[in-house]
Amino acid sequence: AVLIIMGIIFFSRKTAPETPLTWQTGNGELKEIILPDSSRIWLDARSVLSYPAAFDGEQRKVLLLHGQAFFAVSPDTRRPFIVESRQGIQTRVLGTSFSLRTDSIEAQIQVAVKTGKVRIDRGNETIATLLPGEQLSCNLSSAQLSRVNAAAIGEWTSGEVRLAQADFATMAAAMRRMYGINIAAGNAGARQNQYSLTLRYGKDPQRLVEVISAINGNRCEWKDRDSTSVIIH
Repeated sequence: AVLIIMGIIFFSRKTAPETPLTWQTGNGELKEIILPDSSRIWLDARSVLSYPAAFDGEQRKVLLLHGQAFFAVSPDTRRPFIVESRQGIQTRVLGTSFSLRTDSIEAQIQVAVKTGKVRIDRGNETIATLLPGEQLSCNLSSAQLSRVNAAAIGEWTSGEVRLAQADFATMAAAMRRMYGINIAAGNAGARQNQYSLTLRYGKDPQRLVEVISAINGNRCEWKDRDSTSVIIH
């Protein structure tokens, strides 16, 4: 009887699924993760990633629940590497580097390839196969392919986001992604501003907004001191 019980315990330990590991980054936080197969992931601020403690099956699958991540995948021709989003879209590679951004609220994803080749699937349908310098933006009803600078893909993993003559919308999107700060233009003039500066992770976001406002001689108006909404006049 003791041997039977021990056998049941051993079998249960061998067959019970392991609880996946989950990382969630906060405002202005950047996290580097090394997976069991030595692949490396840089998780952007305000992002959520789930992955197994070990890749035991015929594929290496991780789940990017929200946000942005840059992947440097270790080659393994026997076990494809798959990143799945909540929208049911799978990004499949063997050994390459690429960035993936997913918005769980708006049901959109964006994939940009730095090196190698990436295949994007939805169910049994292949949406696109991407090569270096190609980017796919898609949602549940449409997909758009474009060209980007491959060398610039994943630059944010250095801990900085460099803006060069960026328009107001680009600057505001970067601050929203990094710090959850919603920046609005208070007038048409502010909406036409351009910005050349470096946004660094881990900084005081309110101080960053003050610097951004001062670049074009504007002022910032917070809804309240602890608010995440600000207007630039």
